Amino acid sequence: MTKAEEIKETIENMLKNEDEIKKLTRNDVEDLFQEWFAEFEIPQPTEYFFDNPTDDSELCTNIQSKNEFALSCLEIFDLPK
Repeated sequence: MTKAEEIKETIENMLKNEDEIKKLTRNDVEDLFQEWFAEFEIPQPTEYFFDNPTDDSELCTNIQSKNEFALSCLEIFDLPK
């Protein structure tokens, strides 16, 4: 959340210049994600389950990197794969 305004401003500035968006490469976007999420950590479920054992046979988890998590969240809001 501490970078929310910075991220929003960056995206809004990019949206003002369609040519700049068209020039973005996958590496450019990955670099932006690296910068934006540098301080963000996703607690991985293994530590949680060590600290909170369960016998729930229906329980499953999905482990993702920061970038995978961000992209899957964006896909929920209709970002094309």
